[in-house]
Amino acid sequence: MDIDQIRQNIKKGFYDISRHAEEERRNDALEMADIKAALLKGKIIEEYPNDPRGPSCLVLGYAGETPVHMVCGEYSSGKTLIITVYKPDPLLWDEHFEKRRG
Repeated sequence: MDIDQIRQNIKKGFYDISRHAEEERRNDALEMADIKAALLKGKIIEEYPNDPRGPSCLVLGYAGETPVHMVCGEYSSGKTLIITVYKPDPLLWDEHFEKRRG
């Protein structure tokens, strides 16, 4: 996955959000505008090339001052799929929310 491609797809509206991601977004009180903004300025912090659902990656972005993690995949058409979104738990991540603790 390529962050530039994700950004281009978000800008063009060439993406889908999974039902799971939509539920998590609502549970964490994140607006879709927050997710888009976080992806546009985010960076890939983990890659999952062997994910059984297809290659994906974990993107760290910010909704204002709030860190947001978003797992993104890609359809064969090149369209981005937002698989899940969540506010990372500071007990599980380093102070920059880029590396898992332990």
